[in-house]
Amino acid sequence: MTQYLKKYTPLKYLRGIIESASLFLADEEKRSKWPDKNDIALIDKFIDLNNIEDLGITCMTKGADRHHFWHTADPKEQIVCLWFEENSFLEGATNDESLKKKDIEYKYINTLNSQRQIIQLPDLPFLKRKQYADEREVRIIAEYPKNEHQNTALRFNKASLCRIYFDSKMEREEYCKKRKKYRKILQSNGYDGRIDLWQNKLLRHEGWIEAAFNATK
Repeated sequence: MTQYLKKYTPLKYLRGIIESASLFLADEEKRSKWPDKNDIALIDKFIDLNNIEDLGITCMTKGADRHHFWHTADPKEQIVCLWFEENSFLEGATNDESLKKKDIEYKYINTLNSQRQIIQLPDLPFLKRKQYADEREVRIIAEYPKNEHQNTALRFNKASLCRIYFDSKMEREEYCKKRKKYRKILQSNGYDGRIDLWQNKLLRHEGWIEAAFNATK
């Protein structure tokens, strides 16, 4: 069964992602704006203990679609969700030893307090509170040694991109225009013509509304 990695990101970055076949790796400045300060604290501790300059991070998910993902990507922007086939996503980048990809491990505070030294240092950036477990997050990090060039882009295999969902808040007419525009951009940049471009229906699904009406006595 095919496993997918999903990336939620503002629409304004989509063209750059397509043309460069890469995702942005968040640095310290970008991470400082994350709402989850637990994440920031653990990542900063990892950087300090490892004596490195910084980390580049991108967060993805295997979880079911829900409003939280769209909202936290940027509540003020239109969002897109990109679906990648997990097995082929990082083809070509597997020889980059600075890259580490790992499913997030979720822990209760009581577990951490009762079982000291259960977390290995390399796992610290891949740890979150148990309350977030339904996110099923996958995190990819790049370590930046001191005094070395920082690569802020994560290259992905073009063939791994299989779907793009546009924001459900977008009007139907606007979605149709965006769909046509980005179909051309994908084709001109050598992507598979079979990539699906759909509108997310999280906030309004006409089929579901009609079914609920029909099921009402």
